[in-house]
Amino acid sequence: MEIHASQPRATLFDVCKGGFFFNQGGSTGALPNHLKHLVLWNFEGVSYQNINVKSFRPNSETKYAKFIMPIISGLQGFTMSSESNQYQVNESAGAHVDEESLYESQLKYRLGTLPNWINDTGISTVNISSTFLALDTGNSFQLSASVSPDNGNNQNVSWISSNIAVATVDANGGVTGVSPGFAIISATNNSATSTAACNVNININNVAINSAITVSGEQNPNIGSSAVDGDFETRWSAENFPQWLELDFGGSKSIFKTEVIAYQNRSYQYIIEAKENSGDAYVQIVDRSSHLDTGSATNPITDSFSAVDARYIRITVSGADVYTGQWTSIPEFRVYATPGSLGVNNYKLNKTNVYPNPFSSEIRISKLGAKFEKAILFDALGRVVLSKNIKGLDTATLNTSLNNISAGIYFLKVLGTSVTEEYKLIRK
Repeated sequence: MEIHASQPRATLFDVCKGGFFFNQGGSTGALPNHLKHLVLWNFEGVSYQNINVKSFRPNSETKYAKFIMPIISGLQGFTMSSESNQYQVNESAGAHVDEESLYESQLKYRLGTLPNWINDTGISTVNISSTFLALDTGNSFQLSASVSPDNGNNQNVSWISSNIAVATVDANGGVTGVSPGFAIISATNNSATSTAACNVNININNVAINSAITVSGEQNPNIGSSAVDGDFETRWSAENFPQWLELDFGGSKSIFKTEVIAYQNRSYQYIIEAKENSGDAYVQIVDRSSHLDTGSATNPITDSFSAVDARYIRITVSGADVYTGQWTSIPEFRVYATPGSLGVNNYKLNKTNVYPNPFSSEIRISKLGAKFEKAILFDALGRVVLSKNIKGLDTATLNTSLNNISAGIYFLKVLGTSVTEEYKLIRK
């Protein structure tokens, strides 16, 4: 909203969506003429807070300028402060008013009918019935799409799947699950000016979806639950590092993989920990505390590991590479449970922990409890490729970078006098 001209008057913002309010305004010396008779009609706005948003701020509350909104009708998205001098009129706060468009209404009143160019602009917006969908393989679901305004010439949409090996979509929006995985179903209007999307998970058992959450902090409306709602267009945000988000699945799950989507593809650095009971100590299962990888919706930061039994899982973000801000912002944190575990036997979190899986240059072993004597790594043919004495140790690291270990499947045996544990690993 332009506020720097000297005498803008009687300006109408008609049926607008979006924008934000933050330290805006015109010259104090220009009051009260500056922006006199500004009208917001059926406006849907966004602010840094949802209630008691101020339009006119005294000098003690703003660094720059004043912003006057004298006449408001049908405001949605936040509520205005009830203090004096915040508005001239605030009609129907929280709900739109009739007519939908004040401009079109007065134009029709003056001309007797709306001219064709009002309806035939060719500009339209596609809306889709669902933005997230979870299906089993072979099952189907009917999506629908609408185009607004509904009085134009651009009412038809075309449907497409980003990954037909995972999910297909027919010409009418019928989605069918083909194989486990992730796909985006998109509906686009005929002029290709607007697209709406539905995120589809096919039988991949993301147990983080809608699980109970606890967070160290959150920014309204970017709350913690947005990281586990299946929609990567929403996000959890919290200011200042470190920040953590904890999930409670409601019962023990055999988890084997995590995925993290980072807002704006940032290289967030974090650890992931898990535990089976509320009174247990957390055990680290993923260490990304110094990595440089970015995490996008199509290529999330992914970690697979030997399947562990856990009810609680926590991600703690300590910082980011390159990004210099102070915000943790994660659109999606996914946790996958069996079927599909890589582990020969699920290990208990209060017992031995073997990670990462897949591995590259080293294998880390923790929670040994000084009860094992030797760790031996075998290839798929049963040949010993690495052996290390771990007698009396609680943690150990197997350095595989010097052994010419090729990509493939390996088996790690941890041997003690009265106990033996075996893990299936992948060298990437």
